[in-house]
Amino acid sequence: MLLIVLVSCWTGCGDSEPADLTSNDGASARPAAGDGAGSGAIDSGIAVGDAGSVPAPGERIPDVPPGQQPSWSTITNGPGSGDSGRTDAIIRREVIDISKSPATFGGAPVVFVHPSGIDQTRTGTIVIGFNGGQSEGEGNKAYVLRRELGGSWTDPQILEEDKQIDFGIVYQPRNVPQAPLLAMYWFGGAPAEGPPTGIRVSRDDGATWSARTLSPNSSLWEGRGMQVGMNHPVEFSDGSLLFVDGDSKGKRFGAARIIRVPADNYQNNGGAAWSALDLQQGDRAGHVHGSFLILSPDQQNLMAIFRTDFNAGSYYKTSNDGGRTWSRDFARLDSPGSNGISSVSLDWNDSASPLHGWHVFAASNHSVIRNGLNVTVTREPTGSWSQVLRLHEDEPREDADPTLFQGRDGLIHLLFTGRGSALLKYYVIDPYRLTGTTRP
Repeated sequence: MLLIVLVSCWTGCGDSEPADLTSNDGASARPAAGDGAGSGAIDSGIAVGDAGSVPAPGERIPDVPPGQQPSWSTITNGPGSGDSGRTDAIIRREVIDISKSPATFGGAPVVFVHPSGIDQTRTGTIVIGFNGGQSEGEGNKAYVLRRELGGSWTDPQILEEDKQIDFGIVYQPRNVPQAPLLAMYWFGGAPAEGPPTGIRVSRDDGATWSARTLSPNSSLWEGRGMQVGMNHPVEFSDGSLLFVDGDSKGKRFGAARIIRVPADNYQNNGGAAWSALDLQQGDRAGHVHGSFLILSPDQQNLMAIFRTDFNAGSYYKTSNDGGRTWSRDFARLDSPGSNGISSVSLDWNDSASPLHGWHVFAASNHSVIRNGLNVTVTREPTGSWSQVLRLHEDEPREDADPTLFQGRDGLIHLLFTGRGSALLKYYVIDPYRLTGTTRP
């Protein structure tokens, strides 16, 4: 498979009133604006923008000129025919067909992709990482795609090639000055082959990347594998990162853990050891990679949501001490979907924002077939969630493994794949219209 990073930015939204939950005919909003090279770097030939082009948070920037968009990417302003619910929240919908891109596997087009992560760099560049190849788990490559401000997607870059490369994360740390962009991916082979997580860093918005290093203190992985998933970590004020880890041994489902990565580890491309907290299973087994919600501005109150095996729904645990300890038993999340999940807490660090206290959850639409994607919202994450969007319900392929984040532009960015295909599906969503919140 391929791991690819994409970079992009969008223009700003209008100030329309929020749409009704079932509205499907509102005029689409316009996009709003968004937020280095080591040894062994891969030369992509991509020039890095100068400092004068860096946008301020919320600053409007131009749309991508239609003539610059590659033929293997199709952009629609507003929803598609298979989207329903609060579709006027959809600013842009893009389908990226990697099988028609310059990416190849063994001289043939890439016909299968799996999303690995998406984030926005400090200069507003959107970076997407994913795996690609001929089928899941069969001779994979790690690729990155990137789109700079106002520009087009770059051609796919190969970061790694291995028969068992799988899920990964692209993440730009926010709290550490000059912190590099991170690409993390795991190897599905036997743990005896070495620590399972590969780490590369970029200090030029993903144009070039360092040589791969491996996760330290390999004793953490003895007798098990690792799945850090595709979702963003919790990043604390000191730059340390909190990830959800699922056991990749066997069918890749097992006891869940919380992994803490010190800032020194990615700042210095190695260094400080990771630590792991095993979560007591309680009355449910088989939890795998998941996602976080931040329930308080001091990041002490957290929720970790987990995908389960056998499509048995999504479950969660809570912490009131910044992830050091967690509730004993898993509780069932009152939101549909389980087979591929992602979540984001909107404006969690700004108590004055009207969006503060709103949480968004995305999951595959059906427990078995995964036809389409559900998007739900709530202000009470341990209570009920309201379904506000259903995406790509008219597509014949399964939709899987979403990744959500809130960008520098304040907008929601959502990436998922058509499972069993080479399609990446990328949405930019207005959080005010999605939640029905009045814009200030």
